[in-house]
Amino acid sequence: MHRILLYGVAGCFSLVFLALVYLYATGVNQNDVLAQYDLGAGVADVGVRAGDVYWISPDGKRGEPICRLSLNKEFVNDAPVDAVYRNSLSSLLPGFQDFVKAGFGLIKPDPSGSNETIEVTSIVSQDDKGYLRLTGHFTQLKENTERAGIPDSCECEMARFLNKRHRVCTVRSSLVPASDPNLSAFNFASFSNMVPAQKFEQCGLQKSDAATVVELEPCPASMGHSWDVTLRKMLGVVVPVTQDTLTAN
Repeated sequence: MHRILLYGVAGCFSLVFLALVYLYATGVNQNDVLAQYDLGAGVADVGVRAGDVYWISPDGKRGEPICRLSLNKEFVNDAPVDAVYRNSLSSLLPGFQDFVKAGFGLIKPDPSGSNETIEVTSIVSQDDKGYLRLTGHFTQLKENTERAGIPDSCECEMARFLNKRHRVCTVRSSLVPASDPNLSAFNFASFSNMVPAQKFEQCGLQKSDAATVVELEPCPASMGHSWDVTLRKMLGVVVPVTQDTLTAN
């Protein structure tokens, strides 16, 4: 009898675990869409462009712009974005996601009986079918950016932050959403910028040993995503929606 009860409890826990895994695997939000472009989560930072320079704290959790270089088209690819995405896994068991959410008390039934609502998030818009639309402006560094000049004032600021053990990272790609130009999503080039000792001296600074070490450290790919977004990208379940599919629906 005890063994049967034990099996029953284990079975219940297994079902709950699998239901939660399914719930998270079939979810989709704006960060899933941004992750498709290898961009970090959206932040309240106005008009970030590829080529802008940031300091990143030693723990990698904080960062602020040092200078906006405003690189021209010789060094930056510049293009509009208008794309729609969905979670392909959620269509395998239609309605089951809402059933699981209701079972865990994550949603409440609509007393009108209608689920056709439009949710507008900070960066993307989401319709009742779970399709997420992203519109905005995308910039990305070209390969020849080593020829782009950096103002002396910017290099001096970079030197000061390197001496503070902060990495100095260049934005590789960025997106400013059409829905809110006060937000941006972006990622960084692979390695921290290097400032020669001669430039430190020109800025009235002595290059520290810490600065020499920090220059060799990698920059974070982005400001990060939650584990569920990382899971869905690894599974490849968030996919673009073709125009034919949109027309058919």
